[in-house]
Amino acid sequence: PGPGFGRDRRMLNARIAWSSDDDRWTAAIWGKNLLDQERLGGISDISTASFGTPFTSIDPPLTWGVEVAYQF
Repeated sequence: PGPGFGRDRRMLNARIAWSSDDDRWTAAIWGKNLLDQERLGGISDISTASFGTPFTSIDPPLTWGVEVAYQF
């Protein structure tokens, strides 16, 4: 396996949200992998039969977003 495989994984994700007093408006900001750590994902043997080797993936990098909603 590659570097970091099998080590403890610590992923910092967060979300903070606000709602209006009447709950008609909500707004939120969120982030995943806030420390932008590169980690190997799980190892799969789905390609072993065809290519003779297992594969893995790298966890997604830092991502973030904003949400705004209005209830009619």
